[in-house]
Formats: sequence, C-alpha cells, structure tokens
Amino acid sequence: MSTPVDEPLEQAAAWFTALHDDAATARQREQWQQWHDASPRHSAAWRRIDAAWNAFAPLSPAATRVALDAANEHQQALRSRRQALKVVGGALGVGAVALAGWQQLPQLRQRPSHRTAQHEVRSWSLPDGGGLWLNGASAALVDYSDAWRRIQLQRGELLIETAADTHQPARNLFVDTAAGRLHALGTRFSVRLEDDCVALNVYAGHVAILTTYGRRTLVPAGHGCHFAAGHIDTQHPADPLRGSWQGGRLIAEGEPLGRVIAELAMHRHGVLRCDPRVAHLPVVASLPLDDGERALELLAAALPIRVHRRFHWWVTVQPR
Repeated sequence: MSTPVDEPLEQAAAWFTALHDDAATARQREQWQQWHDASPRHSAAWRRIDAAWNAFAPLSPAATRVALDAANEHQQALRSRRQALKVVGGALGVGAVALAGWQQLPQLRQRPSHRTAQHEVRSWSLPDGGGLWLNGASAALVDYSDAWRRIQLQRGELLIETAADTHQPARNLFVDTAAGRLHALGTRFSVRLEDDCVALNVYAGHVAILTTYGRRTLVPAGHGCHFAAGHIDTQHPADPLRGSWQGGRLIAEGEPLGRVIAELAMHRHGVLRCDPRVAHLPVVASLPLDDGERALELLAAALPIRVHRRFHWWVTVQPR
C-alpha cells in the first residue's frame, strides 16, 4: 500500500505551500508560472493540488443551511470562539461557521465502528483497499459513501495508508476531528488527539489541513504539525514514534527514555513514570506495546536503570 513518489506532484505541493505564504513575492509567482508552463505534467500536478484544496470549498447551500442550524444551537459556544478568533486576528466567515456547525451534525456522533482497548493495536483493511491502524484506547468511525471516503477520529490515534480510489468518480478521502478536517493526497500519515490540539505527521504524500475556523495549510511528507480549531502551528520534522507503532511495537532510534516511557504508559493501566535523572538516556530498541512488563525488562537490560514498584500499579524507572 506504499505510494510511489510523484516528482511533479511533490514540486506542485512545494509551490502551493510557498505561494500561500503571506511572504510570497512577485518573483516567486513568476518562477511558479515558468515551472507551471514548462510541462503538461507540471500543470496537471498543479490542477490536482488545486482541486484537492478546492475540496475544502464552502458546502452546498443545503448542507450549509443544515450546518448553520446546528451552529445556532450552540450560539453561546460560537460567540466565545469568535472572541478567541479576534485575539489571533481571524474572522469567522460563512464557510467557517458551516464547518463549526458541521462538527455538531448528528452523523458525527455515531458510535465508533472501530475501536481498541488500552493495551491494544489493531489494523483493518478499508473498503478501497487502504489500511487503517488504531493505537491503544482509540476509536474511529469509518464512513464510505458514493460521495466521499471519511474517517472520523473520535479518540486516541490512527495511522492511514491510502489506496487509489477505483470508484467513479473518484472520491476525496477525509479524516475529521473536532478541530478540523484533513484531506489525504496519496499518502501515509498519523493523526493523534492530544489534550488541546491535534498532532499530524506525514510520512508519504501530502495532507491538507482545514481547521474549524478556516485556517489552511499543506503538510508534505517528512513533516508534521499541531493544530487546533483556530490556529496551525509551525511545521516540524515528522515524529518517527508516531509512525512506528502500527506493528504493535514501539521502534525507538535514539529517542529519550522519558519519551519512550510516556509512550509505554499510554498502553497500560496504573502509573508509569520516568525519573528525570535518566529521562535523557537515548533508547535504541524495539519494544512490545502489548506487554509492558517485557518492554521494561528490555529497557532495564540495555540501560543503567532499574524498575521500582511502589505498588503493583505504580512503577517508576530510576537510576540503577
């Protein structure tokens, strides 16, 4: 299910990102036009990126009315959100209101069709031949129709490897969260719900983000970012830990012990902590996520640490 690199598409995505930057210059636009006109493959790749972006266009009038009705039911919440947007200099337009209302639509409150227990990692084949993985304590709703391919992440973390859609006409693939919508462009990526934001990491292809309040960006392979309803943070290198758990193992290649322990803690009941004195130690290991005791044994054998048990459910990793 891996996606081959499409060089014109990569170039088109890079140009799209550059031209949608507020600092884009007239010279850059001239260079883009030269690139665009240099080859039919370039113009075709640009149309594909542009079409994907336009998939985030305002909803149809009927859908917009439904969304606005739903939004009106939550007027007090929207009023406070509008105030928050003023702080960051934004403006809540009709399209953004529709998206805010869309978050409240009944179908997005359906029970998840896929879920995992806390210690569990599972995978499913999607109807289009793609793959879906859920990390521990996660839940998602898979909703495929003649009009779209949509996955709503309701809890935890997912990873997707997309497949080309054989349906005619081809359907967009979206991942929906409370903070916004992600549009996959031939890609492998992970999405994780955190306390106050969503973490996106892209490992192949590109993913477009549209937040609930209308902020947009395009994230290429090898990059990631955090976003919330009203803002998108600066992009950073993709987090390798977020792309390594789908096989049921945590693959650490020099990650600090503190991060590794925090990841293992998500897959077990009780308290698992790391003493700050050893949190900096680099870890190179492949650790089972469904057997926390074995994972701690492997770490203790490889590093100058010991596993201290205050209670059977309270474990601290300390200096040896």
